[in-house]
Amino acid sequence: MDQLRLDYTQPSATSGGPAASPREPQVAAAGPRSGPLGNTSELVQPPEVSDFWAEDWVTRRRVRFGARALLWEGSSLGAVRRCGRFIHGDSPSADDRVRTGRRAGRGVQIKRTGNRAGFGGLATCGSVWACPRCSAVVAAERAVELGNAIRACHAAGGSVFMVTLTMRHRREDALGQLWDGLSSGWRAAFGGVAWTGKAGTTDRPRRLGQRELFDVAGHTRTVEVTVGVDGAGWHVHVHALIFVGDVGLEGALVRSWGDIIRRMLGWKEARDVPAAWVARIAFASLIYRRWRAGLGKAGFDCGAAGVDVREVADHGGEFIGRYLAKATYDAATAAGYENAGGTTKRARGRNQTPFEVLYEISESVAARSWGIRTPRRWKILRDSTDFLLVDLTTAEVKEVAPPLLWRRWWEWEQESKGRRQLVWARSRSGHRADLWDEILQARGRERGDEEIARDDLGGVVLGEISRSSWYGRMAYRPSWLTAALEAAERGPRDLRDWCADHDIEFDPVPSRIED
Repeated sequence: MDQLRLDYTQPSATSGGPAASPREPQVAAAGPRSGPLGNTSELVQPPEVSDFWAEDWVTRRRVRFGARALLWEGSSLGAVRRCGRFIHGDSPSADDRVRTGRRAGRGVQIKRTGNRAGFGGLATCGSVWACPRCSAVVAAERAVELGNAIRACHAAGGSVFMVTLTMRHRREDALGQLWDGLSSGWRAAFGGVAWTGKAGTTDRPRRLGQRELFDVAGHTRTVEVTVGVDGAGWHVHVHALIFVGDVGLEGALVRSWGDIIRRMLGWKEARDVPAAWVARIAFASLIYRRWRAGLGKAGFDCGAAGVDVREVADHGGEFIGRYLAKATYDAATAAGYENAGGTTKRARGRNQTPFEVLYEISESVAARSWGIRTPRRWKILRDSTDFLLVDLTTAEVKEVAPPLLWRRWWEWEQESKGRRQLVWARSRSGHRADLWDEILQARGRERGDEEIARDDLGGVVLGEISRSSWYGRMAYRPSWLTAALEAAERGPRDLRDWCADHDIEFDPVPSRIED
């Protein structure tokens, strides 16, 4: 607390009216006395989303499938190039006959649940970072999990806070370096003894960690990445949800440091202390010190405003769901439609999400026509600023020079690969272990991104498209894929007629056609 200094004044009452409210305390210095922390106000509401876009799921599916088809030819990741195109278990290296469908085996099922149809038996990549389809599926599941967890915490009398941790970056900083620096800062802020505490021994007393000091039951971490449209470089930051018990940050602060704080700040009366605000500032200040120190070890800094703490109200689950949706291709396309229609004006120098970069690729004729041919077994490697295509069968290495937008997208794919977007704290030790177990139980069983993306549509099977027709006529035509699903949603007979009109071998389930 010796790092925290506040300027608090009580305005005089206005003549002829009630006393004016106390002015919000201003942070004069925090951390290494270089300026204020971030905003510690109440969580703001999410921006409005077009009603048309929110309801028109047919259009969303069409643009998702179209964007994924771009990646079939242009992605640097093999799993993304196979997603939704190859039958599960197949790969380009398995057999030359896979592409033509001459090999015997199962085809592709068409299923329907309610008024929606989908394909069964296709490979999925599970990439929450790089796949227009899988990112939307995973984001929907994660939003439900977070919403359930937030509601469970509030139902138990607790509170939830969203902590945003930012870091400075330079134009020349590589995305991988920034991400590694962020990981170093996160470990320092939430992984050390200062946060978790330390068990006592016969020689040393138990060390109280700030997790217990502030009545914290657990936390989650979500990483968000944007890139400057004017070449300002990548920007990486963290949004963490902190789940606090019924004592809360305010009660824990007063319980532990109340007398010390009042003496240090010189407040005359306890009722003059805006305790909730002071608690957020004290919490943010301690996190800030460790966050900045951890970034410094990796050669980065967060400046003066590296930590922002905001309380999440009861309806915060909706906000978090909107936030996760912001990082999907649906949101990128909606923003593109609004910009094209003149309803919003993109500010010069605004940061883009990676999926907005992909949307720009889909809108550019030159970028849309670019792609690479890959051998049977291959891998893309990044060597400094160059990309190398390695034939894993012959060990031949070729340099690949993607256009600017594709280069930016490839860097994103390569550096995000294998990283987790949402992480839940696993520790259940401490006085709030029961509350954290209750929150995790409300969240549901933790599942990986790949498992969520592989979820079967369920419902009823309308029939099966033959293997030869899938690979020979449909797998490279995203407009046909969506058209087949739309026909299935109109009815089994329409699906059968559509397949006949397009010379697709379709084996219907007789009982469904008769429905």
